[in-house]
Order: sequence, then structure tokens, then C-alpha cells
Amino acid sequence: MSSHHEVEMESLISSPNLVSTPRFISDIDELQNPIFEITSPLQPSRQRRITIKVLLDIALFVILLATGLWLFANVGRSLLLKSFGDAFLITGIMLAILSIWLVLTGASMFRKINLLKLIAALIVLIIGLSLILMGNKENRLAVGYALFATALLILITKFFFLIEDEQIRIERLERELKKAKQSAGMGMALSYFYNFIVPTAANIRSMDEGHTPIDMEVSRGKFEEYQLTTDQLFVIVPRDLDGSDMKVFLKNVSSSPNPSVIQGKPKERPGNDTHRPMFVYFLEWDPAKKECNGLFDIPTIISACWDRRKHGKNDQHDTINITDEIMIFQNQLLSLINEHPITYGKVRILSFPSLPFRFSDIKYVVTQLAHGAALE
Repeated sequence: MSSHHEVEMESLISSPNLVSTPRFISDIDELQNPIFEITSPLQPSRQRRITIKVLLDIALFVILLATGLWLFANVGRSLLLKSFGDAFLITGIMLAILSIWLVLTGASMFRKINLLKLIAALIVLIIGLSLILMGNKENRLAVGYALFATALLILITKFFFLIEDEQIRIERLERELKKAKQSAGMGMALSYFYNFIVPTAANIRSMDEGHTPIDMEVSRGKFEEYQLTTDQLFVIVPRDLDGSDMKVFLKNVSSSPNPSVIQGKPKERPGNDTHRPMFVYFLEWDPAKKECNGLFDIPTIISACWDRRKHGKNDQHDTINITDEIMIFQNQLLSLINEHPITYGKVRILSFPSLPFRFSDIKYVVTQLAHGAALE
């Protein structure tokens, strides 16, 4: 591609735009070139609120309601009030009993929804009582029928229909578990975290411990000691892959004679013989002051998603969704970072648009956040 076309393509995408973390990937407008820190797990897309099953449930309700009204079309007012009053009273009693039982014995995570069900049941019960009072009818038989019907309903749902629902739920969980076990993103996150993130973060001093000494490779095979002025490691993750080699990208920006980034490794902490220092990249370095900043890394391990899809094209059972795999990778990585005492507060994940990377975006965002961390 010519440089003219490259300029045209870049002009279609705006300059880097730091935004807050979205909840869903489907909310991301890639034309705005959004870059954001992963502070909470991402989800693929918003779930459609109305599904086919919900529509079928609504249709069944309407059919039953219309049929019942048609059957009552030619009855007198008194009988109509009694019939509807009994129906609302029985339904209200049944729902109230079941809702109260759910509030008392149900799972705590569903307590709010169960309270809403109880309120709805009480409203139906009040309507039923009002209709019966308007019809001046005895309601003792209706109450007895409601209690008897509730007992039968509990018996039927407990031992028949809810068992079927439970089996469906277990089947769904089994599918999700199988999918998670087969996920490349999960394995890559574990490997990257324990083989790179933990050893690197273990040798980075927190700000109250002073600057971290860095063995900086100022030229091939020649090292000088620099001081890292922040305690933050930024992990840059693209949201999609295009087949371009991220290792080649890093090699190009770090190559002499005028490298855009420089490599070095933190000096090993005294007594820390479990985490050997790893080479990392720096966006800023001052040869006069012997200081550096903008510590970052790109997890090239996720290129395996592209390789896996490329070599599995003819396998109908091995369908790879790279965007989903990367989402799983960064969500799992975020969880590991937040749960580990060595990495918590030191490592930040940045979500960038799809490859190829624009180095200017990386430098702008990382240096801005790094200097902000230093001021804190």
C-alpha cells in the first residue's frame, strides 16, 4: 500500500480518544478510535430483552385471557363480579404464598426480584377482594380453593416442571463450561500473567519504596542503570487481529539507529530469587538524568488466536471468534491482576483498536496515563 493511501486510511480514523470503559463490545464505535482502560470485564453485546420464548409466553397469555372473556360475554354482572373476584383472589393468594416463601427461603441474589413478585401478588389479591366485596359474595370457599390449589401447584412445579427447568439450566452451564475449557483466551491469559506479568511486577518498586532501578540496553549488548519514575506497567491489547505480526511491530519501533522505544529490565530485588527480571519496553528515557517512564508491553501471545483460526479453516468444529477470544483473554487477565497482591495496583490494561497499531496513539495514551500516575 502506498504512503498516500496510508494517509487516506489514517485520516478516516480520528486521533486517539480516551474514553471510559464500556460494558459491552457492541457499544464501541471504532470510527472514533476509542482507547480505554479495562477496569471491569467486557461483555460481547447487549442481550435482546424480548426473545422468541417471551413472545410465545405473551401470546399464550393473550389467548387465554381472550378466551376467558369470550366465555363470560353473556353472563350477568353479579356472576361476572363473583367469577372475576374469585379468579383474582385465588391467584393473589397463590402468588402471595409462593412469593413470601421465596423471600424467606430463596437465594439472596434474587431477594429484590422476589420482593417485587410479592408486591405484584398483593396487588392482585387486593383487586380480588375488592371485586368480591362489590359482588357481596361469600369468599370462604374461594380462599379454601386457593390454598388447596397452591398446595397442588407446589407439588407439581417442585417435582415436575422445575426439575425440567433445572435440567435445562444444568445443560446450559455444561455448555458454557465446555466452551470455557476450550477457550484459547483463558489459557493465554494464565500463561502471560504468570510467565511475564508477575515476574515484572514483582521487581517494580511501589512509589513509596522509591524509584525502580532499570538495566537499560542503550545499545546492543551495552547496559546503563536508569531509574523508573513510576510504578505502573501498561498492557496494550488490540480488540481484533488482522494477521499482522505484533513482534515485527515491536522490533521495528525498537530498532536502531533511532528507536521509538527502548528495552530494559528491572533490577532484581534483593532476596527475590523467585521472579527473574524480564525485558520490557519504555516510551521515554532521558540519557542525561538517567530516568525513564512509559513502561508498557504488548502480549504477542494473542497472535495464537489468528494462527489457530488460520490453520483451522477446514475444521467445521473449530470456529474461532478472535474478538471473543481477546475479550476472554483480557477479562481473565484483569481478574488475575486484581486478585494477586504483587500485581494489584501496578498493572493496567489498555484496550486499543484493531491492528495495525499506530505508534503515535500508543505513545500519546501511555505517556499521558504514566505522567498522571506519577503525579498521584
